[in-house]
Amino acid sequence: MTSGMYTQREVNTMRRSGGYLAFAVGVSAGGDWVFAGSAD
Repeated sequence: MTSGMYTQREVNTMRRSGGYLAFAVGVSAGGDWVFAGSAD
């Protein structure tokens, strides 16, 4: 993980727990939001 959105500790915790609990967003190539919601 190199985007800087999460610390290495947070990434390790997500990997150990087997999941990602946060928001997911979809953005079109033109920059418009397509969707937003929870991700698990």
